[in-house]
Amino acid sequence: MLILGGFALILFPWTAFLALTLPTRHLTPHWDAAWAGFDLMMAGVVLWTVVSILRRSRYLVIATSVTGTFLICDAWFDLVTSRQGPELVESSLFALLGELPLAGLCFWLARDTRLVETDLEVICP
Repeated sequence: MLILGGFALILFPWTAFLALTLPTRHLTPHWDAAWAGFDLMMAGVVLWTVVSILRRSRYLVIATSVTGTFLICDAWFDLVTSRQGPELVESSLFALLGELPLAGLCFWLARDTRLVETDLEVICP
């Protein structure tokens, strides 16, 4: 706990430093690998969540929490890296109609596992 608390305290001034010093534009040679890799990891945790639901796994809370977090991160980066115009509209629609509602569902599943266990019999007879 002490290490994580110290890390949190250091992270605030570090983030302020980055916000003030980083350029607003940066080109990277591995942009495609970063996006594809993130989406591949997200697909993996979504699959983990589905398998956890089907198996009524004790890891369901963890799987849904990780999946929800990935979905929020994906929406955030899609929005802040989008160009003005159709690209931003598309990212906004995906975030508002897809990623954020799914993240909410994941966090609800993580929070209310007793209800989930009962409802699983209805969803997965």
